[in-house]
Amino acid sequence: MAALVFGAAVACGGSGGVGAIAHSTLSRAVPSISSFELAGALPAPADFGAGWTFDTTSPGNLDYFEEFLLNGLLGDCQGASPKGQGIAVSSARAVSGSFKAPRPPGYMWARLAIDSPAVSADRMALMRADFTHCPTSKTSLSGVGATESYVVLPQMPGVRADDSFAARITVHFPDPGDSDEVETWAYARVGGLVVALAGLDGVNPVPLLPKALAKARGTLHL
Repeated sequence: MAALVFGAAVACGGSGGVGAIAHSTLSRAVPSISSFELAGALPAPADFGAGWTFDTTSPGNLDYFEEFLLNGLLGDCQGASPKGQGIAVSSARAVSGSFKAPRPPGYMWARLAIDSPAVSADRMALMRADFTHCPTSKTSLSGVGATESYVVLPQMPGVRADDSFAARITVHFPDPGDSDEVETWAYARVGGLVVALAGLDGVNPVPLLPKALAKARGTLHL
């Protein structure tokens, strides 16, 4: 579960909703890549530089899109839900792991998923539209209200992909003594493969995405 997802949304700000997503005309055939092969395509700590370490307790099958759906904006933002857009929630196959950064001390999650090129493209389109058109939502943590804000970041350099973008999620707490919490997600799609990185506690995944994507593409021959 995403660290900054605190509860059900009670309101959504911005322009009032998301219009219909134009579904992709790409292939709807799922590539014949096994979960074992996909797990082998996860980045290694050395792909990110010296001092990075892998959390050996973290490997699993967490799905980037299912985690996105936990964000507060989906609760009350018209058109934000994949159900109304006719987009399947779960990827055909998904693997996950997490890493610890040397400096600053923080964490990064890695999520790899395989589905058909069309479905993966549709998910990317919906996520970008949701973050763009529903920039705020109200959430709660243990009964304490908070506000999430979403910003789509400028185009990422060096990412060789069919589609890519990054988004910053900031949680603002009402108590002046509580600091904002920030999580940054970076996504890239090549065909039906999606590579997603999430940076926590000051870690910026955006400059690390090209290497993670290159590792996955090279391993899976995509």
